Amino acid sequence: MLVLKGVRLMKKALFVFPIILLLLTGTLFAQQMDLDDVISDGAWIVEEAVPPGTVVAILNFDTFSEAFSEHVLTELASKLFLGQRVSVIDRQTLLPVAREMNLNLSGDVSDQAAQPLGIRLDAQSIVSGSFTDMGGFHRFRIRVIHTANMGIQAQIFLDLNNAQAAAMMAGFN
Repeated sequence: MLVLKGVRLMKKALFVFPIILLLLTGTLFAQQMDLDDVISDGAWIVEEAVPPGTVVAILNFDTFSEAFSEHVLTELASKLFLGQRVSVIDRQTLLPVAREMNLNLSGDVSDQAAQPLGIRLDAQSIVSGSFTDMGGFHRFRIRVIHTANMGIQAQIFLDLNNAQAAAMMAGFN
């Protein structure tokens, strides 16, 4: 009986230890990501969150500068387009409709304000995000909302360390 308990304990340790190691490694790795990795991982997670063939409108990305926001939006749309799992509504289609609806896409746009735009564009999902200084690191948040029922399909948090974020911000100011 004592041997069986020891075997069970050993099996649990063999199962739990790799999970703990993976979580710790993932946390450390997440704070070591560069901008391209953050955008690539964000695009991959968006693709996994929605059914194949979903029409996606990438609305806004709230950051420290309009130039950086446009860069992130363009790169995210490009990665999604290359992945070929979703259809992306391009910015040239999206911006005139947003202006017509008096919706300013610079800064953070509420889900309720974005929903009519997504519906008007025949998008099944809306993607938006932000870049926030968290003190010891900067956090990218990407959020995917189902247009019809406003349900959150995915919310992703990816972290950049401050040294990488500072270098990146210097290039976009």
